[in-house]
Amino acid sequence: MGVVSTNIGIDFISKETSLRFDCNYLLTDTNISKTNYYRFSELFDIVDCRVDVLDIEEFYYVEIGDISKNEDVYPVKLSWDTRNELNENYFQKIEKGDIIKPKVGDILIAKVRPNLKKYILIDENTSFYYYTSAFIVLRPKQINKPLFYALKTLFYNNLIAIARQGKGYPTISDKDLKFLKFERKLIESLRENSTSIESEIELIEKEILTLKSQIVPEQDIINEIFSREFNFNINEVKDINNKKYIHASIQDISNKNTNLRSSSRWHKLQLIERAIFKNIPEYDFLGNYLVSGGTKNGWSPECSEFEDETMVLGIDAIRKNGLLTFENLKYTNQTKSKIKDFIIKENDFFISRGNTVDLVALASVAKNIEDNEYIYPDLMIRITFDTTKINRDYLAYVFNSIIGRMYFKYAAKGKQQTMVKVSSNEIKQFVIPIIDANEQERIVGEIKSRIEQQNSIKAKIEKLRAKIDEIIRDAIIKPKKER
Repeated sequence: MGVVSTNIGIDFISKETSLRFDCNYLLTDTNISKTNYYRFSELFDIVDCRVDVLDIEEFYYVEIGDISKNEDVYPVKLSWDTRNELNENYFQKIEKGDIIKPKVGDILIAKVRPNLKKYILIDENTSFYYYTSAFIVLRPKQINKPLFYALKTLFYNNLIAIARQGKGYPTISDKDLKFLKFERKLIESLRENSTSIESEIELIEKEILTLKSQIVPEQDIINEIFSREFNFNINEVKDINNKKYIHASIQDISNKNTNLRSSSRWHKLQLIERAIFKNIPEYDFLGNYLVSGGTKNGWSPECSEFEDETMVLGIDAIRKNGLLTFENLKYTNQTKSKIKDFIIKENDFFISRGNTVDLVALASVAKNIEDNEYIYPDLMIRITFDTTKINRDYLAYVFNSIIGRMYFKYAAKGKQQTMVKVSSNEIKQFVIPIIDANEQERIVGEIKSRIEQQNSIKAKIEKLRAKIDEIIRDAIIKPKKER
């Protein structure tokens, strides 16, 4: 990594009212003319949108993890009538005031890891949702849409420069935002061209919405194919999952319950598995296919966002499509004895050891590593099994299908549902459908083909989003008459 340097006088640092001495902040600040800029307060207000929803029977709630870097919002539907131990954490946070209600035209920026670009511009659809207060709400004083996209492009480096390095992750606060400066000529170009910018962007956004309507979630594809192949009714499984009360006999409690678990969650799982496996001729415990040293937890050294000797994956490296991703890396210069044990190899199989109840034990396979070295963290488990009998991709899809989601949702353990964990014991007792190798390959091939079709649609969307970025950049280069 190249070293960037500049000379900054002590007199400049002494006048820095924010007391920020980190190089990213100072380099960005010195690159902006002392007089020819707009202050943050001239363009935005920071708005307190906290609300009380205790009297609302049913509502949608959005956390940072429910938003993608492409402004997609996936809210969680909550109801006080269906409050239970699985969603209790949401309600506890809401009762403590961790909830906001922004208005149309507001911009939301995540306080944690702003480098992931989890920013959204609230529109007529997303204005009906409630959001965690872990978002900062900006209310532009003008040209909302151009400013929103400019924050993701023209002013992205400025935004990241004022972020502070927390424990492994950068964070940003409303106090930091107040020190943002924007080059006057850039803002004036956006303002001068705002009408044409918005009309061009809105045409592209309509195309994106049309393409989005064609996207089927990867998990839905996997569930559709598995339910057909193994002849179980997904709606029946979901109905059992949604039940508030479970009736269990003494025989149910005593039979096949090696953990002596008597909770309603455990017995609900028995009903779910009965519905899934009733028409599957052969199934078995995964533990019977593990090889020596079948499960191994990862290692989590102290990390930062700045490039260093060794790359470390985050828990979000595991995806529902069953393919490990190497985005959003962290870095470390720490080492330890037997560090090679934690280096990822081609075709390694991983699951998340800890996560929310919906995401714990998601599985992914490492592919196309090439010559790079990555460490997998403590919240991931590497599983080694007999691949002559179980196809890696097939097993990943089983983990990520409703079969695995339901099992680990109820088998995982933890006091808070935002962080539950699985151990080797739960992994060994995971029941999977057993079919011959050719059938496994056929199912894997069909799932991959369907997912690839979705990826082609997503690629078109990415190209359209790139066009929006070009529109913003062109606005500061080309005069209005050329547009």
